[in-house]
Amino acid sequence: MLLLVNLAFAAEPPPTAAIVADTATRPADDEPTSFRVTIVPGVGLNADPNQVVDGFSVGGIGMAQELHGFDAQLGMSWVDGEMSGFQATFGLAEAGSVDGWQVSSGVAWSRGDVRVLQGAMLSVAEGSVDGVQVGLANLALGDDSEGVQLGLFDLAGGLRGVQGSMVNVAREVHGAQIGLVNVGGDVKGLQLGLVNVAKTSDVSIAPLNFVGDGLHRIDIWTSESAVLSGAIKFGSKNVYTLVGAGQVNTTQPWWTFGGGFGVHLPAGPVWIELDDSVWALAQGLLVAPGATNKLRLQVGFDLLHDHIAPFAGVSVNTWAGDGSVAPRAIGVPESRDPGHHFVSWPGFQVGLSF
Repeated sequence: MLLLVNLAFAAEPPPTAAIVADTATRPADDEPTSFRVTIVPGVGLNADPNQVVDGFSVGGIGMAQELHGFDAQLGMSWVDGEMSGFQATFGLAEAGSVDGWQVSSGVAWSRGDVRVLQGAMLSVAEGSVDGVQVGLANLALGDDSEGVQLGLFDLAGGLRGVQGSMVNVAREVHGAQIGLVNVGGDVKGLQLGLVNVAKTSDVSIAPLNFVGDGLHRIDIWTSESAVLSGAIKFGSKNVYTLVGAGQVNTTQPWWTFGGGFGVHLPAGPVWIELDDSVWALAQGLLVAPGATNKLRLQVGFDLLHDHIAPFAGVSVNTWAGDGSVAPRAIGVPESRDPGHHFVSWPGFQVGLSF
């Protein structure tokens, strides 16, 4: 029995050994470094890729846990967590989040939000941007970005500010899209370009506007300048593009075509429109040397659930040409200069809008 007791005590490790083993496996606290030089991660002066940098860092390829200060790398700068300060590289600059400047001649990428500035050939913020994105392509994927995107292609989830590129795309905009092609979901503000597309838009100005809740009408009318004209009007709720053509009279082969921009102001079933357009004269495919500027003011009244609206209005017309051809206003007085280069007359229009 005595032998069994001694074996039981021998099986238990001494308390002192347990304390020593526990102390040996406890990791030491990492201290931030204020200066480092990296060749590749782990090689250089204070080049540990798990290091927190609180100061100045330069090199070739650098990785850090966090960066608070200045980092300039030739190839790549990678920060797992927050980067606050300045991060620059010729290749890839990446960080968990950016509070400062992140610039690259290649790619600047934030896996979170960006505050202040992100500039590169490709600038990407997986979160929101509060500041400026500039580059060939800018992507702000968060829903509540505030600031400016400038480049060739802009993409945003939700933006309060301005997109100013050749192609702008956003799910929601409170501000402006200015470019050749603007595509928006809900645009609370201005679209200005050559082609505007939106689900909803306050103001869209372009030769081609396609707005889901905007103005889509076909007008047919008679006037002092043409016995019968037709046009399509399309745009936002209050600003539209006008494109049309007409027959000058029934006895001659002259016809007219033109387009312009206008403002549509509804007040219940009654609406007022003011538009300015330019119209050319043609005989077959031969276009006369000159054009008419037509400024119109008209009033309409929506009937049958907005499907048809009679309208009437007045116009101010001025023809400018080389004098070889001059239009003749039907049944109204006109003013001509001696060389027939300019002809002016008042006008009217009466028609239906569908």
